[in-house]
Amino acid sequence: MEAAPRRELEKITSSEEFEAAIAEENRVVVVDFMATWCRKCVFLKGKLEKYASRHDPNAVKFCVVDVNAVPQAMIRKCGVTKMPTLQIYRGSEKVWELIAGEDGESVLHKLTFAIEEQQKGKKKTSKSAR
Repeated sequence: MEAAPRRELEKITSSEEFEAAIAEENRVVVVDFMATWCRKCVFLKGKLEKYASRHDPNAVKFCVVDVNAVPQAMIRKCGVTKMPTLQIYRGSEKVWELIAGEDGESVLHKLTFAIEEQQKGKKKTSKSAR
């Protein structure tokens, strides 16, 4: 049985990289805030890598931030208080957030809906999809 393909998530390691990554005007930018010690985070990251492989990289950019490897001021500015947290950005504006304390399939279902809404050109979806 062949393993599902994966697409490496773009690693963000500084505030400057984060600002550049979310500034995309023509792509939806999904950011996974996680910690390497968090089991749910590591599990979700693997699911996101498989999920990302099903999306056109010219339409959706997938990034990952290890909250312990970047300045904490950046994490506070993003409003991240729990992990894993997924956020979607369009043109440097946060348009969607999910604190992913539920099963991976449910998270991916909500993420799919949010990405589709952004691709339809809607400016905002729910700030929190809890």
